[in-house]
Amino acid sequence: MADRLFVIDGSAFAYRSFFAIRGLTDSKGRPTNAVFGFTRILMKILREQEPSHIVVVFDAPGKTFRSEMYEDYKANREAMPEDLVSQLPLMDAVVEAFNIPLVRVSGIEADDVMGAYARRGAEAGIEVVLVTGDKDALQLVSDGVRVFDPYKGEAGMWYDAGEVVERFGVPPERVADVLGLMGDASDNVPGVRGIGEKTARKLLETYGSLEELYAHLDDLKGKQKERLAEGRESAFMSRELTTIRTDVALPVAIDACIRKPLEPDRLAGLFHELEFQKLLEEFLPDAADEEETDYRLILTLDELREAADEMRAAGTFAVDTETTSVDPMRAELVGVSFACHPGKAYYVPIGHSPESMQRVRPGELFADEETACLPREEALAVLRDLLEDPALAKVGHNIKYDLIVLRRCGIALTNIAMDTMVASYLTDPSRFRHNLNEVSLQYLRRKTIPIADLIGTGSKQITFDDVPIDQACPYACEDADVTWRLYKTFGALLDERGLRPLHDEVELPLLEVLARMEMAGIAVDLSVFEDLQRELAQRLRALERDIVEDAGESFQINSPKQLQEILFGKLGLKPLRKT
Repeated sequence: MADRLFVIDGSAFAYRSFFAIRGLTDSKGRPTNAVFGFTRILMKILREQEPSHIVVVFDAPGKTFRSEMYEDYKANREAMPEDLVSQLPLMDAVVEAFNIPLVRVSGIEADDVMGAYARRGAEAGIEVVLVTGDKDALQLVSDGVRVFDPYKGEAGMWYDAGEVVERFGVPPERVADVLGLMGDASDNVPGVRGIGEKTARKLLETYGSLEELYAHLDDLKGKQKERLAEGRESAFMSRELTTIRTDVALPVAIDACIRKPLEPDRLAGLFHELEFQKLLEEFLPDAADEEETDYRLILTLDELREAADEMRAAGTFAVDTETTSVDPMRAELVGVSFACHPGKAYYVPIGHSPESMQRVRPGELFADEETACLPREEALAVLRDLLEDPALAKVGHNIKYDLIVLRRCGIALTNIAMDTMVASYLTDPSRFRHNLNEVSLQYLRRKTIPIADLIGTGSKQITFDDVPIDQACPYACEDADVTWRLYKTFGALLDERGLRPLHDEVELPLLEVLARMEMAGIAVDLSVFEDLQRELAQRLRALERDIVEDAGESFQINSPKQLQEILFGKLGLKPLRKT
């Protein structure tokens, strides 16, 4: 692939992101909406366009040469919002973390810096792509320079000379002439009073340039001629204001814009600080590649008893269930996992299908030879002794779910020491999601195995009992392991922030109450609803008879077309608006 230099209009995308994304803040209340949108655009360019060279250009603070040329240049613009100003250093940090050069030139606008890159790149034989939504940049299009607006349409909009002619009616080198006539309200460029874009295009399609237009001014008549004559000076000044300079000295040479490899650790650290969870997840390595874990599959009752003894010796442990449904009142128990040390966990398969267990220790005999799972009742008895022991503290993430599932299997979970999902909410109630993966990303900088990787999605989705055991075990063990690590993290945070009494004395007792309520459900007297159904059906039939009688004919009441003909045609009702 030929070399391509992508020049990103950082200022334009900072503004656009700021106003397009609302209400995004971090846990400290700092706005991060512009940074997030800007980062997504940067990643989109890197991922989809794969540039060989890239540079990001921002406006420098202070006045520019255009302000000296025309005092009212951009005078109508409000000051940059403080919430955007505060994010500029963060955007700089994002660009630097991506190993991309960042350019600001004092007294020069970003447009002119981009113009200089366009000229130098084309002279060097490198294709230049100006990434911007600013229409002024279209004047820079040439054989070696294109403009790309990633926000236009689903795939973005590419402009070459043909698209520029379609947009402005003139070739790229005459775009500034059109802007000179029509002006630019966003930059307070006056143009010629009374001449809009449509008229400017028509005039320049006829005469080719401002010079030729004014050389043939006598060909025009009436108000148009008068306005152009009065606005001659303004037209040429406006053209100069909108003409992008290409002779700016560049502090970063094109050779220094060669794309450098990404540093995932550096990006993950920044996105962790900014609390961009989805972006953080992209750059975090898989835990399996980064650390050695001891995740064990329990396949005999002796192994289960040994694991239970280890939990007893620890005194506190994390527990998690795997089931066939997200609804605990409909879920069937498939397996249980435990952890009481970081990086070490056990998975106990109880309800896997025979097919899912086929890859386990080939040739060995199991307690249940048909399924290779543990015998259900004997395994539940061992689990019951462990989980009902009031001397042992249990930890879970959304443990109310596990409590209900286990209780439906005859196991009354006791002495819950912490729900890490509740602890996450208490320590950061502004966070929208508190699922295990989100919380793990934020506090452990560790991404977990997505459940969709195991069970799929949509019509091809399976239930967990059909997940092959060599995939189910690491997934289930990881859930218990991560929950155990979060227990240690949140224990310190709850104490540090004085939230321990709220968690222990309010949230945990409430959890038990809510579980009992969910299991008890709500009593419904079906006969009441059956009587109501009959009564409503009778009333509807009576209303339909009255309607047909008033209409003077039978028709389909539920048909908007037939109803329209009856109401506004036959009955002559006057519609208040289009119907």
